[in-house]
Order: sequence, then C-alpha cells, then structure tokens
Amino acid sequence: MAECSRVVSNSVVLHILVVDFHHQKGATVSFLHPSLSSSPTDSLTSQLPLSWRHIPYIALPDGCHNYTQGTVYFTLPSLEVSTGAIYGVACFRQLEAKELQSKDVDVTRSTVQKSVCILSRIPLFGYIETKLDVVTHAYFNGKFTDTAILLSAYSDMNCAINPQMALSVCHVGYCPTDQVEHYQHRLLQIFKALLLRSKVLIYGSSSGSVSKCVMSIASLYPLYLESLVDLSASDSYGCPLQIFPFQTSLQPYLSLQQLDLLTAKDSRLLLTGAVNPLFEKQKDKLCDVFVNMETGMVDILSRDLQPLLSLTSADLRFSSLLSSGIQGDMSPVSPPHSTTGWYGSHDWVRMQLKMYVLSLLATCRYGDTVSMEHFNSSFVVALIRSSAYKVWEAGTHESMEKVTPTHPCEGQLSMGDLKRKLYVQMSDYGLGLQSGDQVARVLQSTQQVIANTTGKVSSAVSGIWSAASSWWTGGGSSPQDNS
Repeated sequence: MAECSRVVSNSVVLHILVVDFHHQKGATVSFLHPSLSSSPTDSLTSQLPLSWRHIPYIALPDGCHNYTQGTVYFTLPSLEVSTGAIYGVACFRQLEAKELQSKDVDVTRSTVQKSVCILSRIPLFGYIETKLDVVTHAYFNGKFTDTAILLSAYSDMNCAINPQMALSVCHVGYCPTDQVEHYQHRLLQIFKALLLRSKVLIYGSSSGSVSKCVMSIASLYPLYLESLVDLSASDSYGCPLQIFPFQTSLQPYLSLQQLDLLTAKDSRLLLTGAVNPLFEKQKDKLCDVFVNMETGMVDILSRDLQPLLSLTSADLRFSSLLSSGIQGDMSPVSPPHSTTGWYGSHDWVRMQLKMYVLSLLATCRYGDTVSMEHFNSSFVVALIRSSAYKVWEAGTHESMEKVTPTHPCEGQLSMGDLKRKLYVQMSDYGLGLQSGDQVARVLQSTQQVIANTTGKVSSAVSGIWSAASSWWTGGGSSPQDNS
C-alpha cells in the first residue's frame, strides 16, 4: 500500500483504532494503527496513554447497545501541547453473531459490537464522520477480517486533508438551524451564558445527537472552529473571542468514567455533552446551565446567572427573527440573494449571531446606558468584567468603528413584543398552563415587564389582559411580530 508523505510527518489523522465489547473485559482496543508501543507483548488497550485511557468507553458510549449504529464526537488532551486537544470520531455498529464467517471463542452473545475510531489533530468531526461511516460499513461487511480497509482509510484521509481544505469543511455536519428550531429563544440564553464562560451541559439520549448539538452551538461563535483548524484565523473585528480558554474546554461527549473532569475545582470544561442519566441527577453539582435535548428546556441552575440571562424584548425580537428566517416566514424583507438558499440557512444563522456579537461588543465599548439595557444591563456589565472581553478590548479592531453600538433589534415595544413575552413566560412555566392562577401570574409578569421597559404604563397596557387572554385561548402558538 502506497502512503503519501503526510502520513509519516505531521499527519492530520494520528491513529485509527477499533474498539470491541468483551463480555468479561468490557470495552477493549483490538486494532491500533500506528502502534503506540514498540513492545509486541503489550496489549493494545494498555498502550493507551493515561490521559487517553477512557477511549474504549467513549468509542462505545453509554446506551449504545440500544442502537444498531451510531456516532460520537469527543476530545482528548494532546500529548504534544499542554493546552491542546486531539479530536476523535467513532462510528459504532452491531452485527448478528450468526453472520460471522468464523466465530471467536470470546463471542458468547447474539450480537457483536464494535467501533471504528479516528483520532485527528484538527476538529473536522462532521467531515471525518462522512468518511468513517463508509469505512465502518465496509469493515463490518467484511466481517472484520480485512484490516487493509482500515490501513487504507488512515492513509487516504491523511492524503486528502490539507490546511486550505480543512478550513472549508470545518462546519460540515453541524446544524444551527435545528438548534434554533428546537430551543427557540432559549438558544440565545445558551449563547449568552457561554459568552460569560458559564458551564453548560447538554444532556440527551443519543451520543450522536448530543455531540452534534454541542458542535452546532460551538459553530455559532464567529471564527471559533476556524481558529481550532488554523491558530492564526482572525478578522479585523477581533474574532474569534477567547470564550473557550483551552481547546479541551469543548467536549462533545463525556463518558461516566470522565465525570471527574466536570467535578474538579480546576475543571476546564465549559460546553459538554452527556447521555448517562447520572449527569442529569447530579446536574446541580456539574454545571451552571443544564440543557435537556429531549424536552428542549434550558435550566439556569446558578442563581447569580439567572438575572444575567433574562432576555430583553430586543433579544426576543432577535430570537423571533432567527425562527422566522429558518421557517421562510420573512419573504417580504428577504435580501435579493435569498433565492440562492442562503437566507435561513446554517450560514445565515451564523451571520445573524455574528451581527449580534459585534453589536454587543460595540455597545460594551461605545454604547450608552439605554443601548446596554436592550442587551440586559446586568449581562453587559458581567461581560465587560469577563476575561474574554478584557482580552478583546485590549486590541484595536479597526473594523469595529463601522459597527453601530445598538442592539440589532432595538426599537419601541409593540404588541408583537407582548406576545413574545407572554409566550416565553408560558414556556418557562412548563406549558400547557391549565391553571388560571398560572395564567394570571404570567400576565402580571408581562405587565410588569412593559412598565419597566417603557417607564410608564400606557393606555395600551389596560388591554393586555384581554388581548393576551384572547391570544392564549386562540391556540398559543409561537408568536411572530406582525406589528
């Protein structure tokens, strides 16, 4: 087999390995290339460095026996750079034992479970998954007898991936539009929490969906993923922000065996995915913000953080803009190039979030009190005091002079704002809101919001009760601003 020169020197793909599930030993490494030990007597599992010892439990993640196939993304500490990371993608499958051409004595169950894993120097999770899925399918079709498939995959990926190509595919596989649709206004709360370097835990039932959710959220921060591929990636606005201080601050999937990485006082993790129910049971000890993928709910556990992440009317307008955009509900104001499919796309969502971040940064640096209120003054003060902002503020960033220090959706309060506030309050109460007392509390809260926002209760407020009640009884669907 011919290998290109990059396989030998500075390979992007470091290793390809196979993890088996043994009925007595548990998850073990059965194939590893290139080897990590010069001793032929060492077991492959024992060759793993101490900081990589959990690979078998990650490659066959919690609950994987419930799925015939699946994927998981993860990060490991780099063995070369103390603050660096190695990025892993594992594709796992199950095969009926009766389909094996020759059954090993260790095969005592009706199914055989294996995972093919790639370890890479750069985070091309989605791109590598598309390639590895084909390799895993071929390896299983060969009933695990043809390891040449794995060796060829290692060589081919290293030959195919170059720096320019890597930058062009670093967002492949991530779906911000899905997150907007699923979490709605709560996505902006998650986004703002991470700007403050709060610990966010994404919990779900599937390692694949959790991994992709984590990476889709990470992809919303301007130039962040590009900076992991190319350390020099930056723009004249000062992006990417130093939100994640370490490359290992991002962990798409954490196994139960790695729980101590979250509980340690010096924990570096900020955005983490997990599927084991124990993470949910211990959420109060593990994170500041707990995100339940199954319900779409965002639980702000830190009392100090709750007022900072309260969304303003302008924030809710912005969230509504995102939702309307991906649903194609804003054609009257669509840009001329919307027919290309860009409008409402993943890239469009990322561009809106970049606009939000730049407007926020301009407000922090140049804005007045009123402008800050539209982002939530308490949040703005906390951001200005954060390490990430201080690093950014120390730079020049000449293009920031072009950015107006106002919220992208700043403006007068409208009936659409009332609907959004009411909808958010209802959602946060857990909905349907069958109790009249609950409805009353929501309406009173909305009334207070209007009073605080406008500085006075206008004549329109007297109609809030009837208008909001009519809207609620009329179906209570997610409100859009029609005013």
